[in-house]
Amino acid sequence: QEPFHSDAARSAMPHLREQLLPVVLDVAVLVNAIAVGLDVDLGRSQPAFFEALRHCFCGSYALEILGRALLHRSSLLGRAVLFDVVIMLLAIVDIWILGQAGPFWRLTVLRIHRYTRIRHAAKNSLTLQDLWMVIAGVMRSARAHVWFAVLLAGSLFSCGVIARGLVMDLDGGHVLDVPGYFGSVTKSSFTLLQLATLDSWASHIVRPLFDLRPTAAVVLVVFAIILHYGLMSVMVGVLVWSTCDLAHNRQDHETFKEIEEEKEIIRGVTDYFKASLQMQDRVRIDLRELRDAMSVPQVGAAFKRLELPVANEEELLHYADKDRDGLCTPDELSAGMLKLKESASRFDVACVTASLGGHAEAVDHAQKRAAFIRTDLVELTGKLRNAFAQLSELTKPEKMGQMPEVVLRRSLVILPGPVGPSSRYTD
Repeated sequence: QEPFHSDAARSAMPHLREQLLPVVLDVAVLVNAIAVGLDVDLGRSQPAFFEALRHCFCGSYALEILGRALLHRSSLLGRAVLFDVVIMLLAIVDIWILGQAGPFWRLTVLRIHRYTRIRHAAKNSLTLQDLWMVIAGVMRSARAHVWFAVLLAGSLFSCGVIARGLVMDLDGGHVLDVPGYFGSVTKSSFTLLQLATLDSWASHIVRPLFDLRPTAAVVLVVFAIILHYGLMSVMVGVLVWSTCDLAHNRQDHETFKEIEEEKEIIRGVTDYFKASLQMQDRVRIDLRELRDAMSVPQVGAAFKRLELPVANEEELLHYADKDRDGLCTPDELSAGMLKLKESASRFDVACVTASLGGHAEAVDHAQKRAAFIRTDLVELTGKLRNAFAQLSELTKPEKMGQMPEVVLRRSLVILPGPVGPSSRYTD
């Protein structure tokens, strides 16, 4: 068994490397981004430590490039890998050749783009479905956001010209920095962008301007309301619409995928019954054949996965049997199972509604008849009670002599008549 285990271990090593290498690179890229951030903040206070750290990262860049060139040469042609290689080469030139922590070294933080691969992993993950929905929704609405940015830039420029014309001759003094906010069309456009985002728009711009030129302040307030609550809301609405539509389409796609898988399972079950009947020289399935098939693990698992809305095999056969003779062909069984897995159509809903309405009407009619019969029975019970009471009175000896017919019958003067047919109701 040792050679077997050693061969299995050797065959598993490449697969392990393929899974482990991307994780190691992702961790290295994250640590690199953190190191660049700390270098920007603390590099001057501790130059020796960060210089050594930069050299260590450059060494790791050189090893990564060499490893890719020797082991995965074909991967260098990919755009993402080529982008990483160019950034690492520029960082090596910056640190080892130019001897400075220049902009090329700081560009290595852009390697964080590797984490965008989480979109592909989240697409097929059950736990990251919501994350994928957000990322895919943003990417899907990117084109609309580009056009929104063009429209926003045009609006800011045109309105910036108007705003500059309104306050260009105004002397703000110490109240409003007119040259800083409206000194040029470009500055006016950025000021309007600040108004659109509601960033200190009232305290720094509108209120001081209202004291100096109320008309211009009212125009800027109207512009801020329209742009912030109008155009900005449209941008958010496009993003929400794109995400919701993507979720709906994905749900439809998953439903279609499940339907296709169920059809494939039904085709497999049908092929099994055809092969089984062919070996028995038969063409139709009976209840025994269907029950025997359920004992086969693969067939039983297939029926369990289909989750047909039937209680047992007898109901399934009864549904597939159109002739009502207890037999059906494999094609009839397949058509019946497909029909059971289909969604209810409007005609089916109408039939069910009509059937329920008919049953409700019949129950209501039976309830009314039962009420009438109950009233008649109560009345009949009262009459019978009175009749039996009168008969009980007549059976008393002191009452019997008062009825001539009773006296004559006791003396056998009046004889009983002939016996008629037997009564329907007996004791």
